[in-house]
Amino acid sequence: MNNPPIIKQYDFIIPIAPASMQKGARVNMKQRRFYTDPKKVAFFASIKEEISHIIPPEPLRGMLSIGFKFYFERPASRQSTDESEATPLWGYKGTDVDNCCKSVTDSMTKSGFWVNDSQIWRILGAEKYYCEGMLFPRIEVIVQDHGMIYNEKSKPTTKRRKSK
Repeated sequence: MNNPPIIKQYDFIIPIAPASMQKGARVNMKQRRFYTDPKKVAFFASIKEEISHIIPPEPLRGMLSIGFKFYFERPASRQSTDESEATPLWGYKGTDVDNCCKSVTDSMTKSGFWVNDSQIWRILGAEKYYCEGMLFPRIEVIVQDHGMIYNEKSKPTTKRRKSK
């Protein structure tokens, strides 16, 4: 399949330290309570606040491509000796980039940037850097809207059909 044309592109920086939100909601069946991690709620709220001026008036409905660059604070045990301000730190077992991507896409879905994160059909790249000096922890995001309408009804369903 050829790449569809890009109708609109959004480039922005979220000045928040990236985080991997692996823990989701939990349910305590004995007490009938629903628990959501307060750190996750705060992270989602801070992203929503930071991108509020960028959110389109209507949620995006087309096929989307998305790219990320995550800038973390360099761990004290891994201080760089070279002169560059931001360098990749390959092989360091830190935060999972895929969980960071999911955290950002979930928060953008909840903020109304797009209809559903299943519209994302291509991830342009997710890179992890460690910053020092004047650079600050942040998330750089690129969202490309390809304009091809996403049809909610054509999604695969998990419901089983009744047998006759």
